Amino acid sequence: MLRCGELNHGEPNAARKGRGMGIAIGVLLVVLVGGGSAVATRLRRYPGGLAYAFGAAFAPERRQLAAARRTVRQLRHDANRELMGARNDVRGARARHRYELELATRRVEQLRDPGRGALLGRLGVVALHQHAVMVSTEELPLAGLTVRFERIDRQYCLHFAVPGGGVHRQVFERALHAEEEVRRFGNRVVNAVAEENARLKRRNQLVAAAEAELRAVEQRTAPQRSARDRLAGLTVRQDVDQRLAEAVKALDDARARWRSRTGRMPI
Repeated sequence: MLRCGELNHGEPNAARKGRGMGIAIGVLLVVLVGGGSAVATRLRRYPGGLAYAFGAAFAPERRQLAAARRTVRQLRHDANRELMGARNDVRGARARHRYELELATRRVEQLRDPGRGALLGRLGVVALHQHAVMVSTEELPLAGLTVRFERIDRQYCLHFAVPGGGVHRQVFERALHAEEEVRRFGNRVVNAVAEENARLKRRNQLVAAAEAELRAVEQRTAPQRSARDRLAGLTVRQDVDQRLAEAVKALDDARARWRSRTGRMPI
């Protein structure tokens, strides 16, 4: 067996020159196409010298190594992709359930305590919201609120009476606001109060329905269980699947044969 650089004195000079010329041309082509790093990589993948890495005599052995590597790489790629997909399914099912829980919980909380709600209109320092009216910095819930309009001297007044006896009065100067404008705003508050009172009559039913939906969502874990079961089943199948182990053994055998011929173990 010849090492790179060794000469076979029994081989005709023409044959040696032809073979050397072919190797040199092969190396030159690789350098031109991929640069020196490509040559270095090929020498690591097919170690032993230029004749083994580029020579036509060792092309069958190189093809065997390349095929064995492709098989192992493809089987690992397919297994990892399948496993990653199953894990993503588990994470996705968990995330969807968490999102549904957040929505259901928020729905219950909003029904129990809706806050001020959306801004419906404003006149001076009075701001009408969906569930409350702000008089300057004072927040008055609309539920049970009564509104009264009053005209005095050069001013118009809106009186807001909350259940329990508290009254808040807001003055609007005639120079800044027309009577019709103040009356119209007062009517808007009255209408919003009526809607809020009607909503509160239905609130208990709405809260009960939202709480029931929340409990149903909490118990809706079947998609997560299915995803976890699929992952567990896939893991078991991959553990008992011998294709990859057989492909790895075939690659190890090909690498061992290469070393037996060249004295170098390929990567």
